[in-house]
Amino acid sequence: MHNRIKAKLARGESSIGTWQMIGHPVVSEILAQAGFDWVVLDIEHGVFDWPSALGHVQVIQGCGCPVLFRLPISAPEHFKWALDTGAEGVIVPMIRTVEDARRAISYAKVTIQTSEIRGGRQAGRNGVPTKASRNASRTFWPFLRA
Repeated sequence: MHNRIKAKLARGESSIGTWQMIGHPVVSEILAQAGFDWVVLDIEHGVFDWPSALGHVQVIQGCGCPVLFRLPISAPEHFKWALDTGAEGVIVPMIRTVEDARRAISYAKVTIQTSEIRGGRQAGRNGVPTKASRNASRTFWPFLRA
């Protein structure tokens, strides 16, 4: 699977996206069709819960736009829930120390190794991806705070 975000960054290009914090799927659809490289569903500050977020993932991916999640906290279950929707990656808040970063990276690695990829629109686009191809295309961005 190809990750447009990683490809642009690898070429030294900017990747421009937007954040979605409004709970209506029509807003997600409008943002996904606006030409952004990605849309972040903000679970930390937005009105989403995990069941409602899946519908937004489906709408955004259905428009051909990658989806990222801003997690509410750095906890293993949140990595699993986000990546099991079929999202292309996660943004992890509240990384304040090297140990926080290490812990978040370990949660992401465990999730990537065990994720079953249950949601999203993956099967409707290019057949069902293998776990290895799907996980190789994922993006992980820790948010560092000074």
